[in-house]
Amino acid sequence: MKNSMKDKIVLLLLMAFMLGCTESVKRLEYEDFDETKLFPLHELYNMRTYRNINKALVTPDPVYKLSLIKNGLVAVPEEVYGFKYLNTLELTMNELNDLPVYIGDMLYLQSLYLTSNKFTMVPDPVYNLKNLKRIRMGGNQLSEIPQQLVMMQSIQELFFGKNMITEIPSAVFDMQDLYVLKLNHNKIEHLSPKIAQLEKLEVLNLSSNNISEIPFDALKSMRRLKALYFRDNNVSIDVLDSLQKEMAWAKVYY
Repeated sequence: MKNSMKDKIVLLLLMAFMLGCTESVKRLEYEDFDETKLFPLHELYNMRTYRNINKALVTPDPVYKLSLIKNGLVAVPEEVYGFKYLNTLELTMNELNDLPVYIGDMLYLQSLYLTSNKFTMVPDPVYNLKNLKRIRMGGNQLSEIPQQLVMMQSIQELFFGKNMITEIPSAVFDMQDLYVLKLNHNKIEHLSPKIAQLEKLEVLNLSSNNISEIPFDALKSMRRLKALYFRDNNVSIDVLDSLQKEMAWAKVYY
């Protein structure tokens, strides 16, 4: 009888704890979508970047760019919840390995910078960002580009340099709106001829990998390419010289 009572008490305490945890999870809701608060990426470059949360909180609605570089953060500050119209959130050079759930609710977030943190995987809230166009996760501890990220139709720029990636998933070559693909300083050994399927690609950075052969014909067919980086690989200099001659419209760095 005593054990039964103890079990009930433990169960009630556990339920109370779980309920408390659920209630503490912040979520963002929007009454409607205001297109005037979603800016083209090129316009965002010239817009004000806020670097002090307290100053930004004075008038949070017009805060479209927030940068918290090198703040020693082990968690995203709770105050970020107040900037519901963020287009750009920069959390570079911190100690993060996760993101709060509400980040995935940020309807206007287009650029997310998570470079040089401690991520071992892409945090789940990222997959809910409907308007995400640019994601930077270089300098972390990622071993792959997850399928769930590749399937996000909105992404145009993918920065995954300085990780431990060994291959480019074939699904990456179906990302028809991809303009920038940076996978430098990884452990990639093979570049598929399917790279030519990325018809809008302008920048391809594969420096400092383990590539020994390149799909020559596929690359020279990519008329949108402006910059191609092959430094510090095992590709023959003669081959890269020939590629540069064939691609007069682009710069090949080697």
